[in-house]
Amino acid sequence: NLYVLMAEMLGVSPGEAIVVEDSTAGIMAGRIAGFSVAAVPHHHTANHSFEMADLGVKKNGLEEVQKMLLDAGLGK
Repeated sequence: NLYVLMAEMLGVSPGEAIVVEDSTAGIMAGRIAGFSVAAVPHHHTANHSFEMADLGVKKNGLEEVQKMLLDAGLGK
């Protein structure tokens, strides 16, 4: 799984990182790999199912993801 490989390369575990995805397939890959996932749909994937994104759907894009992380005391 690409997400597991990237986490290993960064020296973090799935519990220490999140996946931000814009498609159902990407969300499923992130969840199967053990990550929490935030969905950030765009115009090509707006009709996808995002119900597996346990961190919810962030319709305002990466700015909303950043706010979520800052509100949780994570990130800068």
